[in-house]
Amino acid sequence: MALSFNGGKDCTVLLHLVAAVVSKLNLHRDNGQRIRTVFVTYPNPFPHVDAFVKVCIQRYKLECVYIPGPMKNALQQYLDGSKHPTEAIFVGIRRTDPYAQHLTHFDQTDKGWPDFMRVHPIIDWSYKNIWDFIFQLRIPYCSLYDEGYTSLGSMENTIPNPTLKDQNEPSGYRHACKLENELHERDGRIASSKK
Repeated sequence: MALSFNGGKDCTVLLHLVAAVVSKLNLHRDNGQRIRTVFVTYPNPFPHVDAFVKVCIQRYKLECVYIPGPMKNALQQYLDGSKHPTEAIFVGIRRTDPYAQHLTHFDQTDKGWPDFMRVHPIIDWSYKNIWDFIFQLRIPYCSLYDEGYTSLGSMENTIPNPTLKDQNEPSGYRHACKLENELHERDGRIASSKK
């Protein structure tokens, strides 16, 4: 098994859950193995995201492979280049994400995609569940969320969420956790046709 990780809030929660289970079951204690992780990178990434991923690699003892997107090609490259066979990948996707409304906790990849089982432990979590979990357990997260970003992509396609605009805040935006309607979570993502 492996974990897909990109430094976003959902993946951070998933990483914390997987690391907790690995620790509880002592899965890596005896042989010193690290949690196998794939980070599919964007062109023109936020330095904040890269810095946060590096912190997570150290904190959670990840064996992290960086592979440039697009996603389909990157996942195939990961499977082909891995020292160990990968039959399942944990994915930090929630039901309100694009194309996720019909997913279950376990789904084989779609036809034409690299073949593995996608495991979605947080598929039914809400946006509020994510932030409650992060704050209650005091889990470190990417600092862009402090500046009103609610969904992270690259510097080319992501801006702070306009719904959170607030001139009284130092960054000009309220914290991501202040978003009231999770259906507006991706309002800070710029569609490629708008570039």
